[in-house]
Formats: sequence, structure tokens, C-alpha cells
Amino acid sequence: MPRRVDPRRFMLIGCVTDWQAVSAAQAQQVPAGELARKRGLPSPRVLQLRWFFDPVLGYPKTPFTVWTRNRKAAGVGPSKIGFRTFQFRGAPALLLDGPYPEVLVEASAGPGGQVLGINGMPSAAPVVDIKALAAGAAGVRLSAPALRVVLLPAGTTVSGVFALGDSTTDGKGWARVEIVGLPGDGTSAAGTDLLAKQGLVSALTDPVPAALDRFNRGAPFYGWDSDLEPGAPAPSWMLADPVMMIKVFQAEMLPDFVDMVDSAAASGQQLRTYTRTLATPTGQTAQTTFNPLRVLMIGAVTDPLISLVTGFGTAYDAAILGDQVAGAGTPGSIASLSQQVDFMVTATFVDALGNDAEWAALLLGGVSTSLPPATPAAVTAVSQGVQSPAVPDGPFQPVVTVSWDATPAKLPFHLGSQALARRGGSPASASVALMDKRPGDAALQPTGASVSTTNPLRRSLSDGSYPIDGTLPANVVRYSVATQDIFGRWSPWGSDSCQAGEPPPGKVTLLGPRLDATLTGGPCPATLTVDLSWDWASRSPRTIDVAGRCFGQVWAQDPPDDLSVPAIPGTFASALSGLLASVGFAPDGSITAVTAGNGLTADLRHLSADSTEIVTAPVTLRGPRRYRLTVTGFDLDFDVNGRWGLGLWARGTEHAAPGRAGPWSSAPAVASASDPRPPVIQSAYEAVRLASLRDAGGLHHAKLEWAPMAGSAEYRVYTAAESTFRALAGLPPVKSDMTLTQRLAELRAAFQANPARRPFTRTSSAAVTGTSAQVSLPRGTKDIHLFVVLGVSAGGVESDWPSATDTQCGKRFVAFAAPQTVAPGPPALEVSLAGDGQSVPYAASVRVKTAAGARVSKVDLHRVRVADAATSLDTMGPPLAAITGSGGGYTVVATPPGDPGSRADDGREQPIGTITGVDLVPGSWKPVFYRAAAWGTDDADRGQYGVRSQSSVVRQVVVPPSAPPDLGALTVVLPLAGSPAARIDAITTAPAAVTAFGPHVLEGDVVATNSAGTSSAVDLVVARAALDALPTSEPDAGLSGLWRDPATDGGTPLHFLVRRSDPNTTLRVRIRLTDPLGRITEHTIEVPAVPPVPPPDITAPTLSAVAGGTLVAFTTSVPDAAPGSGPYRIAVTFRPVAGPLARVGENLADIPLARPGEDIFAVAAEAIPIRRTPRSAGVTSIGVGLRRTGKVTVAIAAPDGATASVSRQIGRVVPFP
Repeated sequence: MPRRVDPRRFMLIGCVTDWQAVSAAQAQQVPAGELARKRGLPSPRVLQLRWFFDPVLGYPKTPFTVWTRNRKAAGVGPSKIGFRTFQFRGAPALLLDGPYPEVLVEASAGPGGQVLGINGMPSAAPVVDIKALAAGAAGVRLSAPALRVVLLPAGTTVSGVFALGDSTTDGKGWARVEIVGLPGDGTSAAGTDLLAKQGLVSALTDPVPAALDRFNRGAPFYGWDSDLEPGAPAPSWMLADPVMMIKVFQAEMLPDFVDMVDSAAASGQQLRTYTRTLATPTGQTAQTTFNPLRVLMIGAVTDPLISLVTGFGTAYDAAILGDQVAGAGTPGSIASLSQQVDFMVTATFVDALGNDAEWAALLLGGVSTSLPPATPAAVTAVSQGVQSPAVPDGPFQPVVTVSWDATPAKLPFHLGSQALARRGGSPASASVALMDKRPGDAALQPTGASVSTTNPLRRSLSDGSYPIDGTLPANVVRYSVATQDIFGRWSPWGSDSCQAGEPPPGKVTLLGPRLDATLTGGPCPATLTVDLSWDWASRSPRTIDVAGRCFGQVWAQDPPDDLSVPAIPGTFASALSGLLASVGFAPDGSITAVTAGNGLTADLRHLSADSTEIVTAPVTLRGPRRYRLTVTGFDLDFDVNGRWGLGLWARGTEHAAPGRAGPWSSAPAVASASDPRPPVIQSAYEAVRLASLRDAGGLHHAKLEWAPMAGSAEYRVYTAAESTFRALAGLPPVKSDMTLTQRLAELRAAFQANPARRPFTRTSSAAVTGTSAQVSLPRGTKDIHLFVVLGVSAGGVESDWPSATDTQCGKRFVAFAAPQTVAPGPPALEVSLAGDGQSVPYAASVRVKTAAGARVSKVDLHRVRVADAATSLDTMGPPLAAITGSGGGYTVVATPPGDPGSRADDGREQPIGTITGVDLVPGSWKPVFYRAAAWGTDDADRGQYGVRSQSSVVRQVVVPPSAPPDLGALTVVLPLAGSPAARIDAITTAPAAVTAFGPHVLEGDVVATNSAGTSSAVDLVVARAALDALPTSEPDAGLSGLWRDPATDGGTPLHFLVRRSDPNTTLRVRIRLTDPLGRITEHTIEVPAVPPVPPPDITAPTLSAVAGGTLVAFTTSVPDAAPGSGPYRIAVTFRPVAGPLARVGENLADIPLARPGEDIFAVAAEAIPIRRTPRSAGVTSIGVGLRRTGKVTVAIAAPDGATASVSRQIGRVVPFP
């Protein structure tokens, strides 16, 4: 079965590493030749081979086999292949007819330059080989795992392309060189052969000696440059111990690797994961999840030593390649350009079906282009912040990110890992390698850079181990980074500096300040209690100073007017500002001294870790620690200020050198003490106050207000119901005839005599801070409700309860009552038509009689014309009249007390009994709708509000207009110019619908008089009809008569069409409108004869060729417009031989006048230009311009619709007949 070849799945690369050249470039002290002799190598020039495969294939079941072939001996050479040439950015490019591992290009001419081999299309695929091409006739050889496009220098002429393909893997001449695999420990595995002999075929041995031999042949002679920068030595590089590397592999990875290959199918090996517990520098543990195959592959493609030890690479003396050097040649020597030694690596994998599949990776010519690592570009070092010290008062450590530009992915670099080093600039210090040691070894492990999340074209490493020198305001640290490729070659160092400094000193936090005053006869002594907090995570305090300033307050949250930190120590006893206390600490956290401010006494205690209790010994918490400070000796005069505030500021000084003093508190903490004396009730109240009407829940609400009480920070409200108060006070129940005033007098007298607190309960546990509150009376209550307001000082001292010794005691409560609503019965309403429409205009006669019940204060009369609006009183809008007595066209008569049908409930007369009047409503044929409602009378002393009664029944009346029916003036309209027919229009505001009194009737008649003077009546299809019965469209053809349009807001349009056979006949038209009451409005109009419209004509049409097209010209005698009829119009229709139909039309008077010498085709926007000449001798000339060939039709239309036209075919110019 042929071997499978796909460089995307299995790839082989090679590079010759000349350690002698590296030694010279780095100025190494030990020559490369001497190191080669110590290793037993023929020379320091080494061919390095590396191979990689896609983890999807799984690990092969056999070790890798390295093959070599001498082409000359095998009789193998390149053959001519097909290609296609295209241009890429001005240079010739060759698209090969397939991918090839080796391509030879023969150029017959050209300027020479670089030739690029690309694994795909330019700009989309990476460059895999770069070679130089000599000027003139020359050839060039390219090799890579797969070449698809060759990019040549501009001006190059290609005469032929030759290549070797993948099929060469199964050709003659291949010989095994070496067996390469994992360095097993003797453990067997079912999924891969770990016991097979390895090493050079000429000296096979066990896996571990074979791995050590590969390491000896391929390990680097030298590491990174010895100087980071001129005069700045780099950390020493040391070659890793291969024995220890193998032991670590066998102990840490091999067991999981064996389990993976034995437990999972080849395609599933990359998905099998394992979990390990790891130790951390902090002593904690962490877990990691990994896949053995992928971890092995990552190490092989990033670390040249791991690739050698784990069987992903090997090395041979470069002499194996022979003397032929890849490069340029002369035409005719294509065969000589092809290298004479090829390499191949094979291994047997297991495919998805479980079958064995041998894969091969080719390296024709023994080497592939691999650019040496370049100096990292645009290196930047940025401090991202600082870490806390490992122990309190230790050095801070900045977190520094070192980043640089990523090497272009489309160039043949084979980078693996990086080295990071640091040296101090200020203060100066030697370089330090920022890499971990390899397990069990003193050699350093190069690390892999991370990809920037914000810029994928940057790579970065980080450092968090630099100890900041706190004695300097800023430390300068310089970082250097170098890059290593998979063959062990290192780039020069790239460097950058950054600054790092300690964070600002810590702040003291003041928590829970409290100022407690004690009630005495004069100034009150007070004690300050406040907790101090300092974060011991990074720094311990040497001292903490607390300063304060006393000031007057209105509210407890008021800050001091002066926010500046008081001068310390100051004289607090006299100035009320200055030092309150200064506390000293030992490094172990114990308190060494507490110094109080002037005239004060201070004490500081440790608080437990949870801050819930005072402890004697300092806590060892590495974080915020709290202390309780108590300061006594304050004297507060509450006659000067009803509330005193104490603003507090604090700062700390660090123990660590240089003993930085932290900032004072940016904003003061405020403690407050109010007057401990109880507030005094000030308000006295008189009459009962009415609450609101009940809400949707049946509750009544009221606003309770009182005068401020000096020294009060809040207020408490207490309430008692009248029935409860009477029961506890021994008062009799309320009588039904008692007014609110009488009931309140009894309550006030009883409270004055015995102001018991027992009937009262507090309305709410919530504090009231203002001088008003909303109170609610219960649902359905008939009681008077009493409210007492007590003040509460800031110290929680409540006002004394009212006492009998206070002469105003009986007035210290507020009385509220829930109002009741009273509504009269619905009134009776009568409405009728008044007036005769002549001497007395029509109007509506109204009579209202109120019902017995509540006293009536007014009657509202409502009127609308819309029936739907009259269905409810609330939809009828505001009242037409609010009647409280005689006047305004209405007469009111009171009902005497003895009238049982209309008297008041209390037996008194009803002041508004009967109402009569006339409503001068504007006349209309639509009915008018009326309703009436009565309003009750307010009675504050009984707690009653008068409300509206139910509505009367709705009454309606039609009050017709007092004037004859409306009929607008007649106007004559000619429906069509030149037509003998005439239409007479009018409009009426009379309703078209039948009214309550009957319909409106329209009549019309016409008298026609011919040119001989003979008159006759015109027959009408509709001469008389009710408005609602009139047709809504004009009479049919040949008929005359009346019709109407639908009514609009402006009225009903009326029309009278009269058709006459002779336009010279005059008409006398009369239209009459009669309303339902028999009143008539009549109009007459004369319709004159119609003047004739001249017929259109087209004369002398011509067709002539002019510059730009063809001109169609003709003359006409028609005027611009017919008097009283309308304009004449020119219409042109052009159907071109190809393309859409074109039309254009204009009124004759709107056609532009032709200018002398004018080019009619000058305006490109005119598809069909038309011009005319001024009228001369009654004739006008018309010109029409056409740019293409086709058929044109020109027509003239008269206002009455008559037309004249002419058509011509435009192809070649011929004279018109």
C-alpha cells in the first residue's frame, strides 16, 4: 500500500546549524570545535531534523523511521511540470499544477532578486522558502513540505519549471538511517511499541540510550547572547541535563500516556484528559486538566531539547548532505541544482476504521528554509499595578507586562519559546533570569509567550517578583526578552524600561463615630466613641493621629462648614479644634502610647477579628484591624446650639522606611449630639377639622400639622377615637342631635380635667421628621378622632405628655371628623317649544321642580344636541346654567315648609323649589336634549358636604330656525368647454334628512330662448323632490334635472344640469327650497349662449435633417387658448426603432420661443425638444427635434377635445408630398 503524504497532517523540516558561526557572532569563550570534540562529533556544523503530526491522527503504533536517499545512486531527478503565470503586485508568479516538496525554476532572463516559495496563494498562505536568483539566465531551487506558488522578481522570464512529487516516497534508493521514539522505562503498551530498539540503524539500542545519543548530537552548543545590552551581562545559560529530562518524562507523563494510547482509539486520544493536583508557592493546592498527547506535542514544537528527547527530532553531521549547496545555477544545469540527498520520516498510524496506515513526511534536499530568530521588535514594559508584600512591611512587587511584536506568521520562522531577564536601573542591580528551573535541574526552562487579548499581533510575558525599594520615589527596571527557534538558535535580546513605585500610604478609616451627651444643669459633658481601622495587609502603622472640630448643626448629617484639617496639636479645650488623640504602635501590633489632646482624656482598645468585642492582645489578622478609641472631656452648651457636631479626621504613619505619613481623611466623619432636654409642646387647636371624603378603600385622609418644637429631631403621633375616649373618661354616648362643636367641647373639657394617656396609641413606629403627617380615619367611622403630637430630641427624649396644670391642655390635641355627603332627590324636568317664529323667535321653555329631601343649594341645567351625549349627565359637558336664585332668564320660587313634595329634611322651606325660564337656543332642525341635577347644601357643624343628585330624565325639543331655509347663490359651470350643456350649482345648510316636522323640498324649472327669440320650458327628469330623495348622480345622457352630492360640514351641494341642443340658446333657471313649515327661498339666474371653439389644424408639415438629428416642422392657425374654454395643447409620441416609447406634451403657450441660430439639440436633458415662433398673420410655426430613427406622431388638441395629427417615419430624409 502506498505511503500517505499530506504536509498538513505530517510534516518534516530541516536546518543546518553552524555553531561555529554562532560562536563567532556571540563572542563565546569556548570554541565550537572544542565543544564538538567533547561530544564526539565530527564538526560543529549540524543538520537538525524536526517532524510534527496532527494530534487527530493519534500517536503512531510504531516508532518513527528516518530514511535517506542518494538521488544519483537511485537514478531520481526532477521532471518538468505544468504551471500558469499571473501577476502579483507587479511581479510574475507561477501557480503550479499541484503541491510539490521540491521545485526548480529555470529563468532565461531577469534582473535577479529574491524568489519566494508559498504554500498557497500570496497574502493568504505562508512563505515556506526564500532563495536568491542571480541576474540573467539562471536557475533556483526551492524546497519545503509543500510548494504551490512561486513568486519571482519583476522582469523575470521563465523558460521551464521542474519538480519532484510526493510519489517519490515509494521510489527506489531509500535507506533507513535511524529509529526514533519515546524514551520508555521498559513499560509496555498495547497502543504503541515502547520496547522497540531505537537509535542509528547501524547501532540499535534501548530507547533511553538512543534518546541520550540524539540529545548529544542535536543539543545546542550555546544559548542566548551573553550580553543583554552592551555592558549589561545576561544571566548565565546552562544546557539541560538529558538524564533528568528523561526521568521527569518517565515519572510524570509516561503512565498517563500509556493509559491514553491503551484506552482510547487513535482519533480519540487527543480528547482523553487527566487531572493532577499541583502545589503552589503559597502552600495551597491547585488542579490541572490536561491531555498527554497535546502536552507532548506542545513541548516538542516549542523546546528543541524536548523534541530530541521525546522522539520528534534528531540531528546528523552536516557532511551527510554532501558538497552540493542549494542555491542558484546556470541554464542547462537544472539537474545539478537538485540536492543529492533526500530525507523521509515514516510511521505507522491507525486510521478511523482501525486499519494500519503508513504516513510519510518528505524533506527533499535535506534542508528547508528556516529564518534565524530576529530581535524582538517594539519591546515595551508596562507596570500594570503592584502586589502586596509577602509579609507586612516587606517590599511591594509590581506586576509588569513585557510585550513585543509577533514574528510574521507568513514567513518561514520556526519559533519555539522565549527567555525573559530583568536588571535594576535605579537602584542598580545585576541581571536576573525570570524563568523557572527545569525539574530536578539547575538549567532554566524557556517559557512560552501569551497572545495579547486586545492585539493578536503582540506577544507578552509578565513578571511579579521585583522588590520595590521604598526609599526611592520611583524604581527604574529594565526587561529583556529573546526568542529561541525549534532548532535551538536564539535571537539577540530586545529591551525596554519601566518605572515602578510603592502605592500611596494607607488610610485610616473612621467607623461608627458616636458623641454621647449627659443631661446636667449647665453645659453637658460628652464622650466620643469611634472605631479606627488600618489595613495590615501591606504596612503596619507606627502612629495614628485623630483630629477633630466641634461645630453647630441643624441636622445630624450636616458636615462642618470648615472642611480643612485642624492644626495639631492645637488647644482643643479652648478652640474646640485640634488633636483628639495620638496612638503609637509596635511592629507586632501592640499599643505603645496613647496621647490625648489638650483638656481631653483618651483610651484605645483592641477589637476582635470580627469587631464584636474588646480584646487585650493585638489580633494577628493580616488585613484590616480595628481599634476602639474613647475620648472624654467635651463640654457641650446646648443653649448655644441645639445640636453639636464633631468632625473627625485621621491619618497614619507607616513603620517601614522611610516612614511615610498617609493622607488625612478626605472627608470628615461626623458624630452628633443633640440636646438631651425634652422638647416642649407648642401648638393649641380649636375647632373640629374635616378629613377628606372616603377613598376607594373607604378610608378618610387628613393632613396633620403642628408648630416646630425646639430641640426635636423627630416627632411621634398618638391617636384616640371619640368613643374610646368617652368610655375611658366616663362621658355619656353622643346624642344624635349634637353638632361637632358641641361634642368637641365635651372632649376638650374632659381632657383638661384628666389628660389620660391610656386612650391614645401611637399611629406608626416610623419616625416623622417634618412638621406634618398624613393620618387616616377608619372605614365607616362616625367618631371624632383625637391626635396628640410629641417631639423627640436627637437623643431620643420624648416631650412630656400634656398635664392638667397647663391651661391649654384641653387644646393640645387635634380633632378630625369624617365628613358625610348629602344629595337631594332627582328633580323633575319639563321642556316645550315656545314662540311663533315670527314676532317671537322660537325658543325652549324650561320648568324644574326639586324633590323633597336635602336642602338644595343650586340646580345645574345641561343641554346638548347629540343624542349619544345625552345618555349620561357626565357626558353632557359643563352646565348651561347653574341656578341659585332668580335671574339670568330664570325665576325661582321657594317651597314652603308644609309642602311634603319638595320641603327640606329638617322641615324648613326649600329655598329652590320651582324654576321656570326660557332657553334662547339657536334654531335648528335637530332636537335639543336637556337634563337637570340638584346640589345639596354644605353644613360644616354637622360634618356634611352637599353633593349632586341623580339626574332628571332626559327631555328633548326641536327648536326650528326662525328664518326661511338657507339656499346659496346660483353659479353657472360649463362641464366641457364648447359644450352647449350648462350646470348650475348651489349649496344649502338645510338638513337633507327628514326632520321631526317633515322634509325640505327642492324644485327647479328652466325657460330656454333661442336665437329667434322664441321661449319654451325645458323638460326635466327630476324637477321636484325632497332633499333626502334627490338623486346623488347627474342625469343620464340627453336628460336634464336636479341632483345633489353627499352632505359635508359646509352643507349639501346642489346641482341642476340643463342640456341644450343649440349653444346659441340662452337659459333662465329658477331653483326653490321649501322647509317643513312651508317657508320658501328662491333664486333665479340667466345662462348666456356658448361661444364656438376654433378647430385644431396642422399645415405644411416638413421633415429635414439637421446637425444632431431630424427636425419635424409644421404651421397651425389655432390660438394659444379658446376664450372661456381653455388652452390648446401639443402632444408628441415617438416610437424608436429600438428602445422604449417616448411621449412629451405641452400647452401651446408654454412652448419656448425659438432663438435665432439656436441648436434645438443643445440641451441633452430634453428628450424631445419643441420650439415655436411668435404668431404672425394668424399663424404659428412649430418645430420638433428627434435624435434617433423611428416613427413620430404630432397632435394638436383643442379644449373641447377635438384633435388634428400627422405621423412620419424617420429613416432617411424624403420630401413630404
